[in-house]
Amino acid sequence: AGLDFVLVCARDGGSWRVAERIVPGGMPTADTLDLASAIDAVIDGSRLLRSPDGVLAGVAGARPGVAIVTGVRLTPDFFARVEQIGQARSYYCQLAVLVDVQHRWVWLLVGALTVLVVVTAVLLARALSRQMSDPLMTLTAAFGRVAGGDLDTRVAETGAPELRALADSFNAMTARLAEAREGLARAEREAAWRDVAR
Repeated sequence: AGLDFVLVCARDGGSWRVAERIVPGGMPTADTLDLASAIDAVIDGSRLLRSPDGVLAGVAGARPGVAIVTGVRLTPDFFARVEQIGQARSYYCQLAVLVDVQHRWVWLLVGALTVLVVVTAVLLARALSRQMSDPLMTLTAAFGRVAGGDLDTRVAETGAPELRALADSFNAMTARLAEAREGLARAEREAAWRDVAR
């Protein structure tokens, strides 16, 4: 059955003692193996016996006052390794939960950063369009006043360099138009005085 030993234990007074040892051929002797003292603790419960020197055994009552202990020999650090594996599995489960939580936080962070970038881009685009549209609206209104005959109209040179150059050209144009109108008015007055003088 792949077992390393069988111990037949008998109750002797208030404690158990090994009555017979059965060891398969080629296996080390079980003479030093004494699990009788631990039988009372497990025979009515889990029926599983683990010794510090790496023995895993099952305990069963054969008849009143007789118990059979059978099991396998393991490496002395087997149970410590099993405990380490259990702890590693527990840590791994905790890490999986942590990774899952962090995965959600990463997606939330990416979403928040995306929203922040979009909002910033919209606000920046609005500010830039206002810098372009406000001077153009002012210039359009100024053209309307010039068309109405107000040649003293001037616009502030603000905004992008191209808009400032356009405002400067507009101001120079209105100044030349105003000078031309004054010159025309002067010429008309002189012509009128000449006519009167004649």
